[in-house]
Amino acid sequence: MKLETFKSFALVLLIGVSLLLTFGLWSYQKEYSPLDKNPAVGGIDIGGSAVKTNSLISPQSVIFHATNQHLGYKDPKENQRFFEEMQSWILTDFSIYNAKQKLSDYDIELIFPEELPIELANRLFSFTDSESMEKLPTWSFQRMYMTLNADASTITLQIPALNGSKTAQAVITDSVIYENLRQLIASREGLTEFLQVGEGQQAFYIPSKPTNQYKYLFTIQKISPNLLVETLFKNPDTVSRSNTELSSANYSNGISELRVEQNGRRMDYYNPIPKVLSNFGFMNLLEKSVDEINEHNGWTGDYKLMSADLATNSITYQMHYNGYPVYNQFGLSLMEMQFREQEIFSYKRSLLRIRNELEKEQWDIPSGEAVISHLEDRLGEGIKNLQGIQLGYQYNYKENDPNDYVELEPSWFMKLNGSWQRINFEERLNPQKKED
Repeated sequence: MKLETFKSFALVLLIGVSLLLTFGLWSYQKEYSPLDKNPAVGGIDIGGSAVKTNSLISPQSVIFHATNQHLGYKDPKENQRFFEEMQSWILTDFSIYNAKQKLSDYDIELIFPEELPIELANRLFSFTDSESMEKLPTWSFQRMYMTLNADASTITLQIPALNGSKTAQAVITDSVIYENLRQLIASREGLTEFLQVGEGQQAFYIPSKPTNQYKYLFTIQKISPNLLVETLFKNPDTVSRSNTELSSANYSNGISELRVEQNGRRMDYYNPIPKVLSNFGFMNLLEKSVDEINEHNGWTGDYKLMSADLATNSITYQMHYNGYPVYNQFGLSLMEMQFREQEIFSYKRSLLRIRNELEKEQWDIPSGEAVISHLEDRLGEGIKNLQGIQLGYQYNYKENDPNDYVELEPSWFMKLNGSWQRINFEERLNPQKKED
Protein backbone atom coordinates (compact mmCIF):
# COMPACT_ATOMS: atom_id res chain seq x y z
CA MET A 1 0.00 0.00 0.00
CA LYS A 2 1.31 3.39 -0.94
CA LEU A 3 2.17 5.81 1.87
CA GLU A 4 -0.34 8.42 0.61
CA THR A 5 -3.14 5.82 0.53
CA PHE A 6 -2.32 4.71 4.09
CA LYS A 7 -2.35 8.32 5.34
CA SER A 8 -5.73 8.95 3.72
CA PHE A 9 -7.16 5.76 5.26
CA ALA A 10 -5.82 6.67 8.74
CA LEU A 11 -7.25 10.18 8.48
CA VAL A 12 -10.70 8.86 7.58
CA LEU A 13 -10.51 6.39 10.50
CA LEU A 14 -9.57 9.12 12.98
CA ILE A 15 -12.40 11.36 11.78
CA GLY A 16 -14.87 8.50 12.20
CA VAL A 17 -13.67 7.77 15.77
CA SER A 18 -13.91 11.47 16.60
CA LEU A 19 -17.50 11.65 15.37
CA LEU A 20 -18.44 8.58 17.42
CA LEU A 21 -16.90 10.05 20.58
CA THR A 22 -18.63 13.39 20.02
CA PHE A 23 -22.01 11.72 19.51
CA GLY A 24 -21.45 9.68 22.67
CA LEU A 25 -20.76 12.81 24.73
CA TRP A 26 -23.86 14.56 23.37
CA SER A 27 -26.18 11.63 23.98
CA TYR A 28 -24.78 10.54 27.36
CA GLN A 29 -26.84 11.45 30.43
CA LYS A 30 -26.05 10.69 34.06
CA GLU A 31 -28.17 7.99 35.59
CA TYR A 32 -28.42 9.95 38.86
CA SER A 33 -28.83 13.67 39.58
CA PRO A 34 -26.42 15.45 41.93
CA LEU A 35 -27.55 15.22 45.56
CA ASP A 36 -29.97 17.98 46.60
CA LYS A 37 -29.55 20.01 43.40
CA ASN A 38 -32.76 19.98 41.38
CA PRO A 39 -33.45 22.50 38.60
CA ALA A 40 -35.77 25.35 39.62
CA VAL A 41 -36.35 29.06 39.02
CA GLY A 42 -33.11 29.96 40.75
CA GLY A 43 -31.37 26.61 40.21
CA ILE A 44 -32.50 25.13 43.56
CA ASP A 45 -35.87 23.44 44.11
CA ILE A 46 -37.03 22.44 47.62
CA GLY A 47 -40.16 20.76 46.26
CA GLY A 48 -42.73 23.56 46.33
CA SER A 49 -43.75 26.01 43.63
CA ALA A 50 -43.45 29.63 42.53
CA VAL A 51 -46.51 31.90 42.91
CA LYS A 52 -47.80 35.27 41.75
CA THR A 53 -48.09 38.08 44.27
CA ASN A 54 -51.86 38.55 43.85
CA SER A 55 -52.55 34.94 44.86
CA LEU A 56 -51.21 35.67 48.37
CA ILE A 57 -53.78 38.39 49.09
CA SER A 58 -57.13 37.01 50.20
CA PRO A 59 -60.01 38.19 52.42
CA GLN A 60 -60.56 36.18 55.57
CA SER A 61 -64.30 36.87 55.28
CA VAL A 62 -66.78 37.78 52.53
CA ILE A 63 -70.05 38.71 54.23
CA PHE A 64 -73.39 39.31 52.49
CA HIS A 65 -75.81 41.48 54.49
CA ALA A 66 -79.49 40.80 53.77
CA THR A 67 -82.55 41.85 55.79
CA ASN A 68 -80.89 41.78 59.20
CA GLN A 69 -79.01 38.57 58.36
CA HIS A 70 -75.29 38.09 57.83
CA LEU A 71 -74.39 35.39 55.33
CA GLY A 72 -71.09 33.89 54.23
CA TYR A 73 -69.89 31.04 52.06
CA LYS A 74 -70.26 27.51 53.42
CA ASP A 75 -66.99 26.67 51.69
CA PRO A 76 -64.27 29.20 52.68
CA LYS A 77 -62.38 28.51 49.43
CA GLU A 78 -65.14 30.53 47.80
CA ASN A 79 -63.79 33.68 49.51
CA GLN A 80 -60.64 33.44 47.38
CA ARG A 81 -62.62 32.62 44.24
CA PHE A 82 -64.89 35.63 44.80
CA PHE A 83 -61.88 37.94 45.29
CA GLU A 84 -60.13 36.61 42.19
CA GLU A 85 -63.31 37.23 40.19
CA MET A 86 -63.41 40.79 41.51
CA GLN A 87 -59.97 41.37 40.03
CA SER A 88 -61.41 40.84 36.53
CA TRP A 89 -64.07 43.53 36.95
CA ILE A 90 -63.69 46.94 35.29
CA LEU A 91 -63.95 49.81 37.79
CA THR A 92 -64.99 53.29 36.65
CA ASP A 93 -65.59 56.75 38.16
CA PHE A 94 -62.77 56.47 40.66
CA SER A 95 -62.71 59.18 43.33
CA ILE A 96 -61.42 59.90 46.83
CA TYR A 97 -63.40 61.95 49.31
CA ASN A 98 -63.22 62.92 52.96
CA ALA A 99 -65.25 60.38 54.88
CA LYS A 100 -66.15 61.58 58.31
CA GLN A 101 -69.74 60.62 57.60
CA LYS A 102 -71.01 57.07 58.14
CA LEU A 103 -70.78 54.70 55.20
CA SER A 104 -74.05 54.19 53.37
CA ASP A 105 -75.91 50.92 53.77
CA TYR A 106 -73.92 48.20 52.07
CA ASP A 107 -74.72 44.70 50.87
CA ILE A 108 -71.31 43.00 50.79
CA GLU A 109 -68.33 43.37 53.13
CA LEU A 110 -64.80 42.01 52.61
CA ILE A 111 -62.53 41.79 55.67
CA PHE A 112 -58.77 41.19 55.31
CA PRO A 113 -56.47 39.68 57.94
CA GLU A 114 -53.94 42.50 57.59
CA GLU A 115 -54.13 46.23 56.96
CA LEU A 116 -53.17 46.91 53.34
CA PRO A 117 -51.98 50.08 51.56
CA ILE A 118 -54.48 51.71 49.22
CA GLU A 119 -51.84 51.59 46.46
CA LEU A 120 -52.33 47.82 46.40
CA ALA A 121 -55.80 48.39 44.93
CA ASN A 122 -54.15 49.62 41.74
CA ARG A 123 -52.33 46.29 41.46
CA LEU A 124 -55.36 44.15 42.22
CA PHE A 125 -58.13 45.81 40.20
CA SER A 126 -58.68 47.17 36.69
CA PHE A 127 -59.46 50.90 36.81
CA THR A 128 -60.36 52.91 33.71
CA ASP A 129 -58.98 56.08 35.30
CA SER A 130 -55.35 54.93 35.68
CA GLU A 131 -54.01 58.48 36.00
CA SER A 132 -56.01 59.12 39.17
CA MET A 133 -54.86 55.80 40.60
CA GLU A 134 -51.21 56.82 40.18
CA LYS A 135 -51.85 59.77 42.52
CA LEU A 136 -53.17 57.70 45.41
CA PRO A 137 -52.41 59.07 48.88
CA THR A 138 -50.67 56.99 51.55
CA TRP A 139 -53.17 55.29 53.84
CA SER A 140 -54.24 51.79 54.76
CA PHE A 141 -57.48 49.84 54.68
CA GLN A 142 -58.67 46.49 56.01
CA ARG A 143 -62.23 46.36 54.63
CA MET A 144 -64.09 46.87 51.38
CA TYR A 145 -67.81 47.50 51.02
CA MET A 146 -70.10 46.97 48.03
CA THR A 147 -73.58 48.43 47.57
CA LEU A 148 -75.99 47.12 44.92
CA ASN A 149 -77.81 49.97 43.18
CA ALA A 150 -81.13 48.57 41.91
CA ASP A 151 -82.14 51.65 39.87
CA ALA A 152 -79.03 51.57 37.64
CA SER A 153 -78.02 47.88 38.02
CA THR A 154 -74.56 49.03 39.14
CA ILE A 155 -72.35 48.32 42.14
CA THR A 156 -70.56 50.94 44.22
CA LEU A 157 -67.24 49.85 45.77
CA GLN A 158 -65.97 51.78 48.80
CA ILE A 159 -62.57 51.35 50.45
CA PRO A 160 -62.36 53.42 53.67
CA ALA A 161 -59.10 54.35 55.38
CA LEU A 162 -58.50 52.69 58.73
CA ASN A 163 -58.50 56.06 60.48
CA GLY A 164 -61.81 56.97 58.85
CA SER A 165 -60.46 60.16 57.27
CA LYS A 166 -60.86 59.21 53.60
CA THR A 167 -62.67 56.77 51.36
CA ALA A 168 -61.80 55.60 47.86
CA GLN A 169 -64.80 54.88 45.67
CA ALA A 170 -65.42 53.32 42.25
CA VAL A 171 -68.35 51.91 40.28
CA ILE A 172 -68.90 48.60 38.48
CA THR A 173 -71.36 49.20 35.66
CA ASP A 174 -71.64 45.61 34.40
CA SER A 175 -75.30 44.60 34.77
CA VAL A 176 -74.44 40.88 34.54
CA ILE A 177 -72.19 41.11 37.61
CA TYR A 178 -74.89 43.09 39.41
CA GLU A 179 -77.56 40.48 38.62
CA ASN A 180 -75.35 37.55 39.64
CA LEU A 181 -74.70 39.11 43.05
CA ARG A 182 -78.35 40.06 43.52
CA GLN A 183 -79.46 36.51 42.77
CA LEU A 184 -76.79 35.03 45.05
CA ILE A 185 -78.02 37.05 48.02
CA ALA A 186 -81.67 36.36 47.20
CA SER A 187 -81.26 32.61 46.71
CA ARG A 188 -78.65 32.14 49.48
CA GLU A 189 -77.29 29.22 47.43
CA GLY A 190 -73.96 28.09 48.86
CA LEU A 191 -74.32 30.55 51.77
CA THR A 192 -74.85 30.01 55.48
CA GLU A 193 -75.68 32.25 58.43
CA PHE A 194 -72.85 34.10 60.21
CA LEU A 195 -72.96 35.74 63.64
CA GLN A 196 -71.73 39.29 64.21
CA VAL A 197 -69.36 39.96 67.11
CA GLY A 198 -68.66 43.62 67.94
CA GLU A 199 -69.77 46.76 66.13
CA GLY A 200 -68.79 48.97 63.20
CA GLN A 201 -65.37 48.55 61.63
CA GLN A 202 -64.34 46.48 64.66
CA ALA A 203 -67.02 43.86 63.98
CA PHE A 204 -66.13 40.39 62.78
CA TYR A 205 -68.25 37.42 61.77
CA ILE A 206 -68.19 33.69 62.49
CA PRO A 207 -70.26 30.84 61.01
CA SER A 208 -73.26 30.02 63.16
CA LYS A 209 -73.28 26.28 62.45
CA PRO A 210 -70.15 25.10 60.60
CA THR A 211 -70.69 21.73 58.94
CA ASN A 212 -68.68 18.97 57.25
CA GLN A 213 -65.51 19.40 59.28
CA TYR A 214 -62.83 16.71 59.02
CA LYS A 215 -59.60 15.86 60.79
CA TYR A 216 -56.86 14.90 58.31
CA LEU A 217 -53.72 12.80 58.64
CA PHE A 218 -50.90 13.29 56.11
CA THR A 219 -47.56 11.76 55.28
CA ILE A 220 -44.69 14.24 55.32
CA GLN A 221 -41.44 14.79 53.46
CA LYS A 222 -38.54 16.52 55.16
CA ILE A 223 -36.74 19.21 53.17
CA SER A 224 -32.96 18.86 53.21
CA PRO A 225 -31.32 21.94 54.77
CA ASN A 226 -28.52 21.50 52.21
CA LEU A 227 -30.91 22.91 49.61
CA LEU A 228 -31.47 26.07 51.65
CA VAL A 229 -27.72 26.44 52.15
CA GLU A 230 -27.30 26.38 48.38
CA THR A 231 -29.82 29.17 47.83
CA LEU A 232 -29.24 31.42 50.89
CA PHE A 233 -25.44 31.57 51.00
CA LYS A 234 -23.75 33.42 48.15
CA ASN A 235 -20.78 31.04 48.20
CA PRO A 236 -21.93 27.66 49.58
CA ASP A 237 -18.41 26.25 49.29
CA THR A 238 -17.34 28.41 52.24
CA VAL A 239 -20.11 27.04 54.50
CA SER A 240 -19.26 24.45 57.13
CA ARG A 241 -21.58 22.25 59.17
CA SER A 242 -21.11 21.99 62.92
CA ASN A 243 -22.07 18.30 63.18
CA THR A 244 -23.04 15.35 61.01
CA GLU A 245 -26.72 15.10 61.95
CA LEU A 246 -28.98 17.03 59.54
CA SER A 247 -31.71 17.13 62.19
CA SER A 248 -29.70 19.43 64.48
CA ALA A 249 -27.00 20.89 62.24
CA ASN A 250 -25.78 24.47 62.22
CA TYR A 251 -24.39 25.86 58.97
CA SER A 252 -22.15 28.93 58.93
CA ASN A 253 -19.64 30.79 56.76
CA GLY A 254 -18.33 32.70 59.77
CA ILE A 255 -20.86 35.51 59.33
CA SER A 256 -24.27 34.16 58.34
CA GLU A 257 -25.82 31.14 60.03
CA LEU A 258 -28.56 28.63 59.28
CA ARG A 259 -29.78 26.68 62.32
CA VAL A 260 -31.83 23.49 61.98
CA GLU A 261 -34.22 23.27 64.93
CA GLN A 262 -36.97 21.04 66.38
CA ASN A 263 -35.26 17.83 65.28
CA GLY A 264 -35.12 18.84 61.63
CA ARG A 265 -38.62 20.32 61.40
CA ARG A 266 -37.77 24.03 61.14
CA MET A 267 -34.89 26.31 60.11
CA ASP A 268 -33.79 29.77 61.18
CA TYR A 269 -31.45 31.68 58.87
CA TYR A 270 -29.74 34.80 60.17
CA ASN A 271 -27.59 37.19 58.13
CA PRO A 272 -26.25 40.04 60.33
CA ILE A 273 -26.12 42.81 57.75
CA PRO A 274 -24.39 45.81 59.40
CA LYS A 275 -26.41 48.43 57.54
CA VAL A 276 -28.88 51.10 58.54
CA LEU A 277 -32.48 49.81 58.56
CA SER A 278 -34.39 51.73 55.88
CA ASN A 279 -38.11 51.42 55.27
CA PHE A 280 -38.91 49.14 52.34
CA GLY A 281 -42.51 50.13 51.84
CA PHE A 282 -45.27 47.55 51.64
CA MET A 283 -45.16 46.80 47.91
CA ASN A 284 -41.38 46.40 47.83
CA LEU A 285 -41.49 44.16 50.91
CA LEU A 286 -44.24 42.01 49.41
CA GLU A 287 -42.62 41.64 45.99
CA LYS A 288 -39.09 41.13 47.34
CA SER A 289 -40.19 38.34 49.69
CA VAL A 290 -42.18 36.62 46.93
CA ASP A 291 -39.21 36.80 44.55
CA GLU A 292 -36.85 35.35 47.15
CA ILE A 293 -39.13 32.40 47.97
CA ASN A 294 -39.88 31.82 44.29
CA GLU A 295 -36.14 31.50 43.66
CA HIS A 296 -36.10 28.10 45.38
CA ASN A 297 -39.73 27.06 44.72
CA GLY A 298 -40.36 27.56 48.42
CA TRP A 299 -44.18 27.67 48.51
CA THR A 300 -44.67 24.16 49.88
CA GLY A 301 -48.42 24.53 50.35
CA ASP A 302 -51.17 27.14 50.06
CA TYR A 303 -49.92 30.28 51.83
CA LYS A 304 -51.58 33.68 52.32
CA LEU A 305 -50.29 36.99 53.66
CA MET A 306 -50.77 37.07 57.42
CA SER A 307 -48.99 40.25 58.52
CA ALA A 308 -46.41 42.85 57.52
CA ASP A 309 -44.41 45.12 59.83
CA LEU A 310 -43.00 48.07 57.88
CA ALA A 311 -41.05 49.33 60.91
CA THR A 312 -38.84 46.22 60.83
CA ASN A 313 -39.29 45.21 57.15
CA SER A 314 -40.79 41.90 58.29
CA ILE A 315 -43.46 39.86 56.54
CA THR A 316 -45.25 36.63 57.51
CA TYR A 317 -47.16 34.13 55.38
CA GLN A 318 -49.52 31.55 56.88
CA MET A 319 -50.37 28.10 55.58
CA HIS A 320 -54.00 27.43 54.61
CA TYR A 321 -55.81 24.21 53.90
CA ASN A 322 -59.28 23.92 52.33
CA GLY A 323 -59.53 27.70 52.65
CA TYR A 324 -58.95 27.68 56.43
CA PRO A 325 -55.87 29.09 58.21
CA VAL A 326 -53.50 26.59 59.84
CA TYR A 327 -51.94 27.27 63.27
CA ASN A 328 -48.99 25.67 65.07
CA GLN A 329 -47.44 26.85 68.33
CA PHE A 330 -43.91 26.10 67.04
CA GLY A 331 -44.22 28.10 63.82
CA LEU A 332 -44.49 25.09 61.49
CA SER A 333 -47.36 26.72 59.55
CA LEU A 334 -45.56 30.05 58.96
CA MET A 335 -42.90 31.51 56.69
CA GLU A 336 -41.28 34.65 58.06
CA MET A 337 -38.82 36.99 56.33
CA GLN A 338 -37.06 40.17 57.37
CA PHE A 339 -34.94 42.43 55.16
CA ARG A 340 -32.23 45.01 55.55
CA GLU A 341 -31.47 47.09 52.49
CA GLN A 342 -32.19 44.62 49.66
CA GLU A 343 -30.91 41.48 51.40
CA ILE A 344 -32.51 38.83 53.60
CA PHE A 345 -31.73 39.54 57.24
CA SER A 346 -33.76 36.65 58.66
CA TYR A 347 -35.70 33.74 57.17
CA LYS A 348 -37.67 31.24 59.26
CA ARG A 349 -39.68 28.38 57.83
CA SER A 350 -40.77 24.77 58.24
CA LEU A 351 -38.62 22.01 56.78
CA LEU A 352 -41.69 19.77 56.46
CA ARG A 353 -43.80 19.30 53.38
CA ILE A 354 -47.27 17.75 53.67
CA ARG A 355 -47.71 15.01 51.08
CA ASN A 356 -50.34 12.27 50.83
CA GLU A 357 -53.57 12.05 52.78
CA LEU A 358 -53.58 8.99 55.05
CA GLU A 359 -56.93 9.33 56.74
CA LYS A 360 -59.96 11.62 56.94
CA GLU A 361 -62.29 11.55 59.96
CA GLN A 362 -65.47 13.58 60.41
CA TRP A 363 -65.02 15.92 63.36
CA ASP A 364 -67.60 17.68 65.50
CA ILE A 365 -66.83 21.21 66.67
CA PRO A 366 -68.86 23.70 68.73
CA SER A 367 -71.34 26.01 67.01
CA GLY A 368 -70.70 29.73 66.72
CA GLU A 369 -73.22 30.36 69.49
CA ALA A 370 -71.39 27.92 71.78
CA VAL A 371 -68.05 29.64 71.05
CA ILE A 372 -69.42 33.07 71.98
CA SER A 373 -71.08 31.71 75.12
CA HIS A 374 -67.86 29.98 76.18
CA LEU A 375 -65.78 33.14 75.67
CA GLU A 376 -68.30 35.28 77.55
CA ASP A 377 -67.97 32.91 80.53
CA ARG A 378 -64.18 32.76 80.24
CA LEU A 379 -63.35 36.40 79.44
CA GLY A 380 -66.28 38.32 80.92
CA GLU A 381 -66.01 41.96 79.93
CA GLY A 382 -62.68 41.11 78.31
CA ILE A 383 -64.57 39.71 75.34
CA LYS A 384 -64.76 43.31 74.10
CA ASN A 385 -60.99 43.15 73.58
CA LEU A 386 -61.22 40.26 71.14
CA GLN A 387 -59.87 41.19 67.71
CA GLY A 388 -61.17 38.14 65.88
CA ILE A 389 -62.47 34.59 66.02
CA GLN A 390 -61.72 32.10 63.26
CA LEU A 391 -62.33 28.50 62.37
CA GLY A 392 -59.08 26.84 61.30
CA TYR A 393 -56.82 23.83 61.69
CA GLN A 394 -54.48 22.96 64.54
CA TYR A 395 -51.26 21.56 63.00
CA ASN A 396 -49.98 18.66 65.14
CA TYR A 397 -46.72 16.86 64.35
CA LYS A 398 -46.92 13.21 65.40
CA GLU A 399 -43.84 11.07 65.97
CA ASN A 400 -44.57 7.53 64.88
CA ASP A 401 -42.35 4.54 64.16
CA PRO A 402 -41.39 4.07 61.36
CA ASN A 403 -42.91 7.19 59.75
CA ASP A 404 -43.91 10.46 61.37
CA TYR A 405 -47.07 12.21 60.16
CA VAL A 406 -48.99 15.48 60.47
CA GLU A 407 -52.52 15.89 61.81
CA LEU A 408 -54.76 18.84 60.88
CA GLU A 409 -57.53 19.11 63.43
CA PRO A 410 -60.48 21.54 63.03
CA SER A 411 -60.46 24.06 65.89
CA TRP A 412 -61.65 27.52 66.88
CA PHE A 413 -59.06 30.28 67.36
CA MET A 414 -59.28 33.76 68.83
CA LYS A 415 -57.10 36.83 68.39
CA LEU A 416 -56.33 38.49 71.71
CA ASN A 417 -53.63 41.11 72.39
CA GLY A 418 -52.47 40.89 68.78
CA SER A 419 -51.86 37.12 68.64
CA TRP A 420 -53.92 34.10 67.62
CA GLN A 421 -54.45 31.29 70.10
CA ARG A 422 -56.51 28.12 70.15
CA ILE A 423 -59.75 28.27 72.15
CA ASN A 424 -59.33 25.48 74.66
CA PHE A 425 -62.60 23.76 75.34
CA GLU A 426 -61.86 20.49 73.58
CA GLU A 427 -61.40 18.38 76.73
CA ARG A 428 -64.91 19.27 77.86
CA LEU A 429 -66.35 18.15 74.50
CA ASN A 430 -64.11 15.12 73.97
CA PRO A 431 -62.99 13.88 77.42
CA GLN A 432 -61.21 10.88 75.95
CA LYS A 433 -58.89 13.12 73.88
CA LYS A 434 -56.02 15.13 75.36
CA GLU A 435 -54.57 18.31 73.96
CA ASP A 436 -51.06 18.05 72.53
